[in-house]
Amino acid sequence: MTDTDTARRVTIRDIADATGVAPSTVSRALSLPDRVNQATQQRIQQAARELGYVPNSQARALTSGRTRAVAVLVSDITNPFYFDVIRGTQHQLAGAGWTQLLVDTEESADAEMAALSAIAGKADGAVLTASRLSDAQIARFAERTPLVVVNRRPAGVPSVLIDTPGGVEQAVQHLVSLGHRDILYVAGPDSSWSNERRWKALVRVAKRLGVRVGRAGPHAPF
Repeated sequence: MTDTDTARRVTIRDIADATGVAPSTVSRALSLPDRVNQATQQRIQQAARELGYVPNSQARALTSGRTRAVAVLVSDITNPFYFDVIRGTQHQLAGAGWTQLLVDTEESADAEMAALSAIAGKADGAVLTASRLSDAQIARFAERTPLVVVNRRPAGVPSVLIDTPGGVEQAVQHLVSLGHRDILYVAGPDSSWSNERRWKALVRVAKRLGVRVGRAGPHAPF
C-alpha cells in the first residue's frame, strides 16, 4: 500500500464495497441506524471500524440537519471565571457525544452578534456566558438558534443564574462584622448585566445594615 493509499480518506462507498450493500444503506446505517435492520447495521459498523472510517461532520449535518456541536461564547477567555465554565461544558458535551466550539467575543457586543450569525448551520445551539447583548437581541437570536444564557435572564430564554445577591450580602455582612461602615464598589463594564445586578444587591443590603456605599468605575474586567 502506498503512502497515498494510506492517507486517502475512507468513504461510504468503500464500506459499501466491503459489505456488499448499497452506499445509501451504509449512509442510513451510520446516520440513522434505526432505519436499517440490526444485522446489516452491525456488519456496516464493524466494517467502518476496521477500515478506519471517520465521518464527515459537514456531510452528516447536511443529511441529518444536526451538527452535534454547541458553541460556547465567553466575553473574555483570559478571565479565570470562565475556566470552570469552559471545562464543565466541555465535559458535559463530550460525555453526550457532542463537540464544543469555543468563541471569545472580547467584551464586544458586535463580535458576539457576528459569532452568533456565523454559527448558523455550524452548531445546533449556543451557550452565552455574561452576554453583552441586550435582552431583545438575545431573544431574536433565540428564535433561530437554541440558546442557554449564563448570568442573564432574558424573558423566554433558558438561563442559569449565579446567586449574586446572596454572595454580595455575605460579603457586606463580613465587612460589617469587621467594623467597616464605608464600602467602595469597583464596577465592571456598563454593558455587564451581572455588574448592575451586584450593584443593586449591594445598595439594598447596605441600606438594610446602615452602611454607606460608593462606586468607582466602570472598569474593564481584571
